[in-house]
Amino acid sequence: MEDAERFCARLDAAAETGRTLSFWWRDDDATEPTPELDRLAGLFGEIEKERRPPLGLAVIPDGARPALVDRLAREPHIAILQHGLAHRNHAQDGEKKSEFPLSRPLTNCLADVKTGRTRLLQLFDGKLLPVFVPPWNNVSAPVVEGLSALGIQGLSRLGPTKGARGECNTHLDIIEWRKTRGFIGREAAFRLLTEEAERRLAGVSEPIGVLTHHLAQDEACWDFCRELLTLLSNHPGAGFPPLQELFALEEPECPSSHG
Repeated sequence: MEDAERFCARLDAAAETGRTLSFWWRDDDATEPTPELDRLAGLFGEIEKERRPPLGLAVIPDGARPALVDRLAREPHIAILQHGLAHRNHAQDGEKKSEFPLSRPLTNCLADVKTGRTRLLQLFDGKLLPVFVPPWNNVSAPVVEGLSALGIQGLSRLGPTKGARGECNTHLDIIEWRKTRGFIGREAAFRLLTEEAERRLAGVSEPIGVLTHHLAQDEACWDFCRELLTLLSNHPGAGFPPLQELFALEEPECPSSHG
């Protein structure tokens, strides 16, 4: 049995017991309209609303262009998430890449988060969810603790959740960044999805998140995206709660209150 079949078998097992495994999708590094963004939106637009995985687009505030606002106005199914401020690495030697590492003064980090949130609220208004996506999926614990005071209720990284309130992570990054910077491979992708599905069947409650980067994807990545979206949208063992539910978000605040 190949890895894709094993994954389908886990979805079958969920459906046979009347359960669904929850899925969502995050795509990072958006700043402006591009053919690649059109391609991503098109893939999701082909799926019926009731069977479409929720899509959160992580936008870099410093680079965000008003043209992106106009483009996404035609995509009501795409929610905006805050992707740091400038996607700039401030890590010191020995630290993983991060815009908000432990070595950086906390006041500077939180000021940047606030600046980024204010900019995106001005641009996207109600389309912005109060969710923070740290660049490179790395952020220090003190910054995480300070997010709620800035009006941010949710957090998304890569890997199992670490217990932060409102945390909803991704688990499959389809790009192999260190060597090829191309698709990790169909077998590897489905193998990881199978492992995540098995964890959910064993009792882990968090949804399974898929991470993509529309600007960096090769054709193999795009082929896999289409295959996975088609599979999930047509399988009764897959479920798609809205992002507001996945991140346990409260009622949206009035944007004007953030000045």
